[in-house]
Order: sequence, then C-alpha cells, then structure tokens
Amino acid sequence: MVKKTIYKNILKNKNKMNLVKSKKAQVSIEMIVILSVLILATIVLASVLLGFFSSKTDQATDVDNKTEAVVVDFLTNLSTYDDGSGGQDANVTSTPYTLSVSRNGTGTGIVTSFLPGIDCGTDCSQTYDSGTSVTLTAVTSAGSSFTGWNGACSGIGICTVVMDSAKNITATFSFLG
Repeated sequence: MVKKTIYKNILKNKNKMNLVKSKKAQVSIEMIVILSVLILATIVLASVLLGFFSSKTDQATDVDNKTEAVVVDFLTNLSTYDDGSGGQDANVTSTPYTLSVSRNGTGTGIVTSFLPGIDCGTDCSQTYDSGTSVTLTAVTSAGSSFTGWNGACSGIGICTVVMDSAKNITATFSFLG
C-alpha cells in the first residue's frame, strides 16, 4: 500500500511538472512570436525611412545643383551684368551729418546718447551716418530739473532723431532753489 501511494504521488508530481514545462514552452513560443513581429516591424520602418531620406537627399542635391548653376552663370557673365544704374557705380557710402547738442538755463545737467558719441558735459557734437537713429536722454544734477528740448526735439521725454540732415538740439535745465 505504501508503495502504491508513493507511486501515485510520483505520478502526480510528474504530471504537474509536465504541465509546468508545457506552460513554459507555450510562453517561450509566444515570446518568440512577439520578438519576430517586432523585428519585422523594425525592418519595415527602417526601409520606409531610408526611402524617405534618400528621396529628400536627392531633392536637396537637385536644389544645390540649380543654385550652383545660377551662381556660376552670374559670375561668368559679371562683366555684362546690368544693375540698372546706367553704367554708374552705385553710391554705397552714406552721407555723414552732425548732431550738435547744447545746454541752456539756470540749472545743470548732462545729455547722453544711447549710441556712442554724445556725452554732453564734455562732448556735445558727433557725426552720424545718414539714416542713423540717435536717442538722447537728459540727466539732471542735484538741485536742478530738466524743463525740455528745443530745436530738432521738443517736449520733456526722451529725444530721438533720425540723421537725415545736420541737427541742433538744446536741453534746458532749471535751478530748483
């Protein structure tokens, strides 16, 4: 009887082991299928991307070749190029104009420009190229107030002028005492 019970237990355990082995084999097969699908998808994606990028590379090369042809044509025919100036060289230099600042009134202060040039306490005149925008600020000394601009600027705020001609600007300061 004991032998029979031991034999039954061995058979029972053997059947359980076979079942576990069977489930492991099934899981292994499922993993192999999943990995195969992922590898195949990666190969397909790589093929698509390579085709896409190679067509874009061909387009870029075509644009480069056309640009090069235009530049070579221009440089080759430079001596006959007509810029519309009737044979005259274009004026590439700018006309310089002088900005002059003076201070007036019973108070004291200085005038400075955001661009280098004007620091009117010591340097009240500067030459700028035509079209240059120059911004001036009045800074009062202790016991004084700024009462306004005259000339090319007016008002009491920041003064901005465009240098299209010579400009004269006066900053007026008043003593507060």
